Parts: sequence; C-alpha cells; structure tokens
Amino acid sequence: MENDALFYTATNIPEGAVFDQSTNTLHWTPTLDESGIYEHIRFEASDGMNQTSKEISIAVLNAYGDIDSSGSIDLKDAVTILKLMAGLDVDETIRSDFAGSDADVLEDGKIGMEEVLFVLQYLAL
Repeated sequence: MENDALFYTATNIPEGAVFDQSTNTLHWTPTLDESGIYEHIRFEASDGMNQTSKEISIAVLNAYGDIDSSGSIDLKDAVTILKLMAGLDVDETIRSDFAGSDADVLEDGKIGMEEVLFVLQYLAL
C-alpha cells in the first residue's frame, strides 16, 4: 500500500555511534585514536513488506593539533604551543611522539606558529 510508514535501521555502525530512529540520523564524533576506514555500515528502509538497503564506508582521518594527547583539539593546545614558543614553562604534558604524530601540522618535528594557527582555525569552525 502507498503511504505506509517506513522504518529505518543501521547495522555494523562504529562503536560509540548511535542511529536515532526518530530522526533517521547517525550520530558519531570519533576520537583522535579512532582513525581508519569503517566498512560495511548498512542502512535499511522497510515498510513491512518491501525493503531496500545501502552499504557505505566512513573514513576517519587523523586530526592535527592535539599537542597534549587529550583526544581533542581545544584552546589548551593553542595556549600550550604559545607558551612553548615564548619560552615559558609548560604545565601540560606534551605528547612524546609529537614529531611523528599528526599533531605536527608541517611534519617538521617542531612546535610552532603553524600549529597554533591550525588549532585556532579548527576551533573557529
């Protein structure tokens, strides 16, 4: 019959993701350590008699700017970088793998103005 109610489901979604059936929306904010490709995520719509589905993949890229390995990019990262550049003591722990990490925006092994600008631009979005 036409105008039958449709029911939507999502399966094989990433850990921590939630599919809201009232809005048919997938909600997920991956952390920095969840980068990778998430494959075979399946969305299905059904009216009780017929169904259709679509499989997708989600790519989560590493985020630059997490200087203190807190799992998020925040104003604290920008302040820490500015303190380092000014030669001030830094109370925060700087990630030990900074030079080889995605926190190093220019991939030059140095903490500098580029990292500050990246963090501030990221926060402005």
